[in-house]
Amino acid sequence: MTLCPDGPLGELVGSYLLGSCTESEAAAVERHLVSCPACARAAEQLRPVRDALLVAVAQVRPPPALKTRVMAAVEAEARLFAAARSPVERFPAAPGAVTPTGERRGRWRHRWRAPVPAWALACCLVALLALGALVATGLDRRPAPEREIVARVDARQASAGRATIRITSADATLNVHGFPAPGRGRAYQVWLVTGAAAPDPTRAIFGVDAGRASVELPREAQGADELLVTSEPRGGSRSPTRPTVLRAPL
Repeated sequence: MTLCPDGPLGELVGSYLLGSCTESEAAAVERHLVSCPACARAAEQLRPVRDALLVAVAQVRPPPALKTRVMAAVEAEARLFAAARSPVERFPAAPGAVTPTGERRGRWRHRWRAPVPAWALACCLVALLALGALVATGLDRRPAPEREIVARVDARQASAGRATIRITSADATLNVHGFPAPGRGRAYQVWLVTGAAAPDPTRAIFGVDAGRASVELPREAQGADELLVTSEPRGGSRSPTRPTVLRAPL
């Protein structure tokens, strides 16, 4: 996008959109935009980018150090822009040359108040938009909520049986209550079902004490669709040999 080539007001359009101009500069830019179609067109092209920064990213409280890092980067960019605009400052003065005090002060004032070119504003806005998205994502990264699943128990095999599965981001546990003993030489075995595949045996094999048991489930349980428990020969089976005692959708 091209701003008017003659005059500093065109160069202040970027600063004006960012709200970094003084009141007098802002008023001058507003008057200039009325009379300069090129600058008005550039401002209209940049406004959606600036507005997107305000609505596209969730509003979160940034960490305290973020402002310091961003402002340091902005100041470094401003110094680079100022150096690129002032060729006199890129080369040291000849030995014995004297720089007038007023000129030197004027250069420093210009450096710290360097207007933001339109193309630089667009790049900065896009970069800040991406940074905001990363910050929002990082700050909003919470552990998965804990949940509890109530299993369906076959009343014919465990008339007083109850079972729940507690799942967190770190593990999953099966808790049973009121279950009868699986029988002599037998144990309860956990199976995992994914999609239409046959039940997959696990090493989660357990007995009950006074009808209770708490069993840590394998990590694969968090990716399965359903959990089953059957009574199997002690040591486990490769496929279920008895009807399902309980089942729970995962």
